[in-house]
Order: sequence, then structure tokens, then C-alpha cells
Amino acid sequence: LLECTDAQSTVDRLRERIKELSILYRESYLADQNRNLPEDYFYEVIALLPLGWLYPADCCARLLVNGQTYATPNFAETAWQQSSTIVVQGREIGMLTVAYLVAHPSADEGPFLAEERSLLNEIAKRIGQFIERRQTDTARRHLAAIVESTADAILSESLDGVVQTWNTAAERIYGYAAREIIGKSATLLEPTARRTEMDRLLQRIRGGYTIEQFETRRRRKDGREIDILLNMYPIRDDQGRIVGASTIARDISERRAVEASLRENDERVRYTFEQAAVGIAQVGLDGRLLRVNQKLSTIVGYSQDELLAHSLQDLIHPTDRANERVLIEEMLAGNLATFSHEVRYFH
Repeated sequence: LLECTDAQSTVDRLRERIKELSILYRESYLADQNRNLPEDYFYEVIALLPLGWLYPADCCARLLVNGQTYATPNFAETAWQQSSTIVVQGREIGMLTVAYLVAHPSADEGPFLAEERSLLNEIAKRIGQFIERRQTDTARRHLAAIVESTADAILSESLDGVVQTWNTAAERIYGYAAREIIGKSATLLEPTARRTEMDRLLQRIRGGYTIEQFETRRRRKDGREIDILLNMYPIRDDQGRIVGASTIARDISERRAVEASLRENDERVRYTFEQAAVGIAQVGLDGRLLRVNQKLSTIVGYSQDELLAHSLQDLIHPTDRANERVLIEEMLAGNLATFSHEVRYFH
């Protein structure tokens, strides 16, 4: 009889272990499903939990996470319950609870078996891992959306310069589709005159340095060279080892063209200003002479440096100053676009 009792006890414990393993297997299946809402997973796990306990008919479960409650319809606070915390990235964010609705014989932890405590803790840990994965996936999707929507070329390279990732802006700026460049050397983008530049930049990356606001030139697929503003940063693995480089490149060819045009226009204006056959001056709002040409200097007899030490009012005959000031104030008030009048200057 004793042997029969021990055998039955062993069978009962094995049966319980099979139930617990089935719960863990089912949870893994639920966690791997593609879901739009994590709430579906939470409800399914809560419905699953009571089946893993010794008295499933009298068992209920509840999950509190991030201020939300997910529970079996029969859940109630009782004197016979056990709980385990939900931890995400080292922070407690919730609690998983299993309870019996009626009293049952004492076991290892109240009416609960030691294996049930282990099962509860394992499920709580897996729920935390599920939430972490969801957060990581969401962050990764957001990052991918940013990378794809930016106007800057963003690519990554191995430490020997092989292109590993390539965003939409890189296709537009360099002319290569991702399938044409990934797996090939980034030196394809280097003009002939800059053949060793990429090696030098990657050498700095290997040393742990970052490269910011570096202006250079790159060659498109069609052979045209463009001006690029380059930023490069080391990519590190989980152990902190540098395994590659992240590159952000901005096409500044248009900006360079505008700057060149402005410089050219400024040079033309300066030449016109200096070579004009009439006296020209730029005057501050306080009347101070800011810039004068050589012809004005010749007209009034002062050198250009001497003129810049005076105001316009210093040159005007006292009886003409009031009328000059009135006209200037009318122009500054927007009542006059320009004015022209005769005035006497001191030589």
C-alpha cells in the first residue's frame, strides 16, 4: 500500500510538471505571435495561467502592468494568493498574481507548490521580456522611420569600408540603389583625387574618434562630383568594441553654388562701389559714415579713413542740416522710398 501511494504521488507530480511545461510552451507560442496590441497577449496569458496550478477550477489570475489591469473574469482578492513583480529594464512596472478562491490543503507556500512559485516567477519574467521586446521593436521602427525620412544620406560601413546599410536619401544623393552598393566598398564614392581619404577617416574611427562637420567631395554613380558635409561615428557592440562606422552625409553642392554666387555678386558690387564716377557712402542710422568710395573722398578732400571718423552731419553746412534730417526721417518712416536734393558740403 505504501509503495502504491508513493507511485501515485510520483505520477501526480509528473502530471503537474507536464502541465507547467505546457504552460511555458504555450506562453512562448503566444509571445512569438505578431500582434498590433500587446493587450491581446496579456489577456491570453492570464487566461492560460490557472491551467498550470494544482486546482485549476478554483484558480484565478490577475496582471497589473503600467496602470492597467488584466484579469480572469472570476478574479478576487483572497487569503490564498501568491504574486511576482514584473520588471522591465531594471524597473518594477507591475505585478502578476495567482489566487485560489477557496481553501486547499497546505503545501510548500500556503496551498501552493514550490514548482508553482517557480512557474509564476518564470511567467512574470517572460512578461517583462515581452514588454522589453515590444519597446525595443517600437524604438527600432521609429529609428528606421527617421533614417528613411531624413534628407541626409545615412549609411553604415564595416571597419574595412564595406557598405552595410544604405537609406533612401543615400540613393538620391549618390545615385546608387541599395542593392547596387551594399556589400561593396565605400571607396566607390571617392573621387580619384581623394583615394586615400576614406582609409584615413576609418583609421580615426578605429581609434574611437568621431568626425564632425568635415567638408569633402564625393562621386555619384553618374560620375559627377558633389560637395558633401560629412559626420562619422564609431559603432560599438554590446561589449563596447568598435565594429563599424555610421556615416551621415549632406549634399552641400547647392549651398556652395549659392555662396560662390554671393561672393561673385559682392565682388561686382564692391567693384561698382569703388569705381563709380560719383561719390557713394553707406550711412548708419545714427548718421555715422560706414563705408565711402574713393570718388567721395576726392570730392570733399578727406581721406577715406578720415571720413569714417565723422558723421554725415559733420560734412553738411549748418543751414542745410535740418532739411536733410527731415528727409532722412521721412524715408526711415516709410513715407519716402528715395529722395534727391541739393546740399552744401564742407571741403
